[in-house]
Amino acid sequence: MTIASARDLALIYFIIPSLIISAMPLIALYFAVRGLRIGRRRMMPYVHLAQFYASRIARLTHRTSERVAQPFVVAAGIGSQIENIAMQFIAFIRGTEAP
Repeated sequence: MTIASARDLALIYFIIPSLIISAMPLIALYFAVRGLRIGRRRMMPYVHLAQFYASRIARLTHRTSERVAQPFVVAAGIGSQIENIAMQFIAFIRGTEAP
C-alpha cells in the first residue's frame, strides 16, 4: 500500500462519517416540513370553520355595540347642540359674541 492510496483511503474514511453527520439535520428538516404539511392539510377544514364562527361573532358584537352605544352618542350630540344654542343665546342677551 502506497502513501497515495493510504491518503485516498483516509479521505474516504473521514468524508463518509462527515457526510452522514451533515445529512442528519437535512433529513430531520425534511420530515419536519412533511409533518407540517400533513398537519396543515388535516387542520384546514377546522380552521375555516373557526374563521367562519369568529367572523360571525365579530359581526354580531359590532352590531350589538353599535345598537347599545347609539342612544348615548345621540344624547351627547343633542347635549352639545343645546349647550351651543344656550351659549349663543347668552351671548345675544349680553350683546357680545359667542365664544
